[in-house]
Amino acid sequence: MDDYLLIRKAGRRRLSLKIDEEGRAVVVAPLWVPKRTVDEFVASNARFIERRRESEKLVAREAERLGAYTEEDIKRLKKVAREKLSAAVPKFAEALGVKYNRITVRYQKTKWGSCSSAGNLNFNFLLADMPEEVLEAVAAHEVCHLKNMNHGAAFYRDLDKICPWHKSARKWLKEEGSVYHRRYGMYLSGGVRGE
Repeated sequence: MDDYLLIRKAGRRRLSLKIDEEGRAVVVAPLWVPKRTVDEFVASNARFIERRRESEKLVAREAERLGAYTEEDIKRLKKVAREKLSAAVPKFAEALGVKYNRITVRYQKTKWGSCSSAGNLNFNFLLADMPEEVLEAVAAHEVCHLKNMNHGAAFYRDLDKICPWHKSARKWLKEEGSVYHRRYGMYLSGGVRGE
């Protein structure tokens, strides 16, 4: 399999593989790894690549069916996200007995939420377009980071306590979240992206 993009990086220790939105395999490799080794790595992951390409096609079709977000959609989603998260975060913070500093709502390409060591919580405004329990699970997840800045056992004990449905919400995000990112990407590019 030779149809992949190879990116070489200094300081990189191992090979990694992802499929981009166009369905292209992208390999990031250390400078010292021979091309033959990269080819073998890609060939050994052929089934994974094919499954991910099929998944990307399904995401693209669903996003095209729903259409690109509009300017009005974005404004509404940001407003609704602020309102819903401003209600969810205090509820979970009180349940866990923690304090937070600030809630920020913006687009994040690779995350649905994040928590800083200063107690600032950041959320992706696209959560406002998802089922309520998904938005709340992301809020609960980030609130738990106010107490545990890792994903250890204590973190998951707290998350289980304040948000028992977090596993089903995570599964939903993993299966459906890419469609929302794709629709926002279509908005940014001013139209529909092809497969």
